[in-house]
Amino acid sequence: MKVLLHDDTPAYLCHGGKQVLAEKLYGSLRTLGIEVEHARWWDPDQYSDLIHTFGCSPSMVSMAHQAGVKVVLTHIVDEMTNSSCSRRLWHRTRNAAIREFAPGSVRRLFPWHVLPAIDELVYINQADAETAIDIYGIQRRRTHVIPHGCGTDAITRLQAGAREAASYLVSVGSIVPRKNTIVLARAARRAGVPLVFLGKAFDEDDPYFKEFKALVDGECVIYPGYVSEDEKTAWLVGASGFVLASRAESGCIAVYEAAAAGLPMLLSDRPWARVYGRNPSLHLVPPVEDALAEQLKPFFDTSRRMRACTFPVETWDDIAKRYLAVYQHALL
Repeated sequence: MKVLLHDDTPAYLCHGGKQVLAEKLYGSLRTLGIEVEHARWWDPDQYSDLIHTFGCSPSMVSMAHQAGVKVVLTHIVDEMTNSSCSRRLWHRTRNAAIREFAPGSVRRLFPWHVLPAIDELVYINQADAETAIDIYGIQRRRTHVIPHGCGTDAITRLQAGAREAASYLVSVGSIVPRKNTIVLARAARRAGVPLVFLGKAFDEDDPYFKEFKALVDGECVIYPGYVSEDEKTAWLVGASGFVLASRAESGCIAVYEAAAAGLPMLLSDRPWARVYGRNPSLHLVPPVEDALAEQLKPFFDTSRRMRACTFPVETWDDIAKRYLAVYQHALL
């Protein structure tokens, strides 16, 4: 079996979770003895039995199938999964009408039209899978739920160190509106709670990033910047709790790293966070400033890093084995 990893989003312009997933799978699949390469669009001699893509490209799917190559998609549905009921109803109704009645020339205007033709689809959580089945007409038998993971060595490092009570809270993520960074920073200042933000903006001249930087005071809003993996691990290990107030996510890798560190969590009361199940160490709060400001202080005062993972976290090698099973199923 030879697998190509493919995506249209260039990491050098917009690095994110998809690239991290691809990097981790690349290493772990090779450890399992699978021949895997990154797709080289310029190389006419590159071949594969299967393409694992991280973006929905109708033309690529069509050309792959014409060449007899199977396609597996890790499908990110974060915004739609976390949309309002009215927006979901509108998209479900519109998409069903397009699938049923629109001519091919119209259907091809919507990239999602190719989803039912993809051989196997992987979702980071069950909420995303149910959204895709409901909104895009995907057959349930073609869907698989595989979460993110954490490196074996990383888990060991994240579980080491002292467990200080109420040291500081930490939030990991890009400084962008979807992560609700400014709302969380304002809430931390109102609550008088030390909250460390780790992440970067896609553009440091962006007004949103500048507004966030103006809130940094070194006491309640602490911003070391975009730090190395070792520094990020040190901040996680030293924290007593983790906070993420995103409006939408699809299995944020930082949440799995925080879980490996044994951090209690305060997360948005949205579908993306409810997938982690009922757990006394998982607390949900509406991702609005007033609610966050009210709950940050009691969460901080009672937070303490645990010796066990906050919820079960698989290694990237285990995750790769689950993807390999999906590849094998696609090739049957």
